[in-house]
Amino acid sequence: MIPNFVIPTPPAQPNDKSYPSFRNWLLQYTDRIYNYLASWNSALAAVLNGGLPTDVSIVLASQSPFLVGSQGDQFIVASAGANPTIINLPPAVGSGNTLTVKKVDPNAAAVVVTAKGTDLIDGSPSLSITIRYAAYNLIDYAAGQWLIW
Repeated sequence: MIPNFVIPTPPAQPNDKSYPSFRNWLLQYTDRIYNYLASWNSALAAVLNGGLPTDVSIVLASQSPFLVGSQGDQFIVASAGANPTIINLPPAVGSGNTLTVKKVDPNAAAVVVTAKGTDLIDGSPSLSITIRYAAYNLIDYAAGQWLIW
């Protein structure tokens, strides 16, 4: 759990006589910032290391190419860096499973979803997501066919 961030009350006005109290306040303030950021870091690490349900994946640019598993419905939150982030789909077999892919970064690089082998995504071998917060639902519609819904 991530704690609330509370800023300690500073001394009235820093001056030569109040320097020790101002210094103590500043140390307390920076210590709270450090602890707050450390708690966020540990929470993020927990999420990236399995803290989410098994059907949710966070894909960072450094994890590209990312291979999607074939287990049931899934949700992928993707972030591209300076280069496109590639997400490789499993073979389409007509299972009816759904996959939602959402791009969450403001970078110009795309999140590219690619079909396996000769499979197609609405008639195309890939889907390029370039708009921040755009999301696409893909359905394993038939053998070799992913459908955008």
